Amino acid sequence: MKKRVALAVTLLIFLTFATSTALADESQEDAQQSAYEMTAIMGQASSTPESMFEILMRRNNPDGLNPVSEEYAKAFVIITIQEAGTEGVRADVAFALMMHETGYLNFGGDVLPQQNNFGGLGATGGGEQGASFEDTRIGVRAVVQHLKCYGSNTPLANDVVDPRWNDWLRTKAVYVQHLGVEDNPYGTGWAKPGKGYGEKILSIVEAMDCTDTSATAVIAIPAFDPGMPDQYAQIPAQDNGSKPGDNANSSFPSRLMVFNFQNIISFTCAFLAFSAICIILMLKQTKERRRQGAKTRRRRDNRRSY
Repeated sequence: MKKRVALAVTLLIFLTFATSTALADESQEDAQQSAYEMTAIMGQASSTPESMFEILMRRNNPDGLNPVSEEYAKAFVIITIQEAGTEGVRADVAFALMMHETGYLNFGGDVLPQQNNFGGLGATGGGEQGASFEDTRIGVRAVVQHLKCYGSNTPLANDVVDPRWNDWLRTKAVYVQHLGVEDNPYGTGWAKPGKGYGEKILSIVEAMDCTDTSATAVIAIPAFDPGMPDQYAQIPAQDNGSKPGDNANSSFPSRLMVFNFQNIISFTCAFLAFSAICIILMLKQTKERRRQGAKTRRRRDNRRSY
């Protein structure tokens, strides 16, 4: 019996040490990877137009403040890709940021849908609504320009419409991970305090990349000609018969559930260590009880001998 218990304790201690070592190695690998796996704001998108459309339609609340039609959703995707392509910004990053800021165009905060302010530009909280733009395209253009302001030092292709454009911000957040002030080496950024803000944007990009679009019609992206009438910018968000729900504040976009494997490992290590301590204490108590029992039996035997 003693040998079995000792073997069990030894096994628990070994498992605790092994899992602790694995956790430390994984944390070190994550730290090393984080130094290399930064995501630039400028560049080519990894997400497709169809995945952008799908995630918007799935997460926009049809009973909320701003239910969008399929026609508007497609137009929004097309405008985003056109504007981002013009400035060299990753379209999926710009789209994901706007989805995060507006709750997948549900709105419901200080900014109203009719402002066409898809990035919360100038909306600093406390009822401050921020900037307003004349149509969807100009609103998207302002977001794209502000991303380029942070991510590049090359000149804009279009006239400045970003109300927060400032030359001193140029290249102060080349990577998406630096868009939050607390994560930014220069102490500036899109969101304040903004801890983990960039990772939230990237989680939406990842969700788009994982979205099944096999049943989605292909969305063609025509070249934008500023000399021609803009057929996409004036499309209303709702169909003529659509009405927003009465309870606008009840619309919340679904959020990705993050499965933190490291927390599971940490909990397992703690549980195994606690179990090992309990077993050791139980063994000590059992040994003490046996010792006391042996003493009692000897005293009884001694009394009987008299």
